[in-house]
Amino acid sequence: MSSETEPHAPIVVTFTPTRGEFVRFNMRFSLNRMVLLICGSWLAVILYTVYCSSQFPRGAGANQYGFVFAAAFTIAVILVTIPLGAYRAAVRRWNTAAELREQRQYTFTDGGIQVTGETYAAFSAWSHVVRVGQLAGQVYLGTNQNQFHLIPVTAFGDQWEEFRTLVAEKVETCRL
Repeated sequence: MSSETEPHAPIVVTFTPTRGEFVRFNMRFSLNRMVLLICGSWLAVILYTVYCSSQFPRGAGANQYGFVFAAAFTIAVILVTIPLGAYRAAVRRWNTAAELREQRQYTFTDGGIQVTGETYAAFSAWSHVVRVGQLAGQVYLGTNQNQFHLIPVTAFGDQWEEFRTLVAEKVETCRL
């Protein structure tokens, strides 16, 4: 979604990521994707309960609802295991990938995003950015390969409104 207006001045943001920001973003992103799983799981337990309770005769006693406990326990274990696994994976990734911990500088221009770290440099055209939003105190710019640029909102300082304007012009699915 190109703009025919006058060119924007480059927006330069420099920051050093923190473990807390990285893990918090990964957890929130994972949990946002789990909402459908959570709702569907509990709906399945409810439907299972209704179906099975119609199969038992009245007065079957305590065993009548034993199956509900088993189904609910299984779903609860799954819903605890997935977030715990996401947390452990994020911490492990943070600890093993040194490039995640190094200071970086982002330069946002009309042409795209230039990111420079101590051990790498990369450029992404705006056409590669398919979604932009704000989650867990960070701005994320995502590609269709589920790779993200994460920038703390506080790093923009007084350039925040300029950044929002630029991104809104360049990315169709901007949610800032």
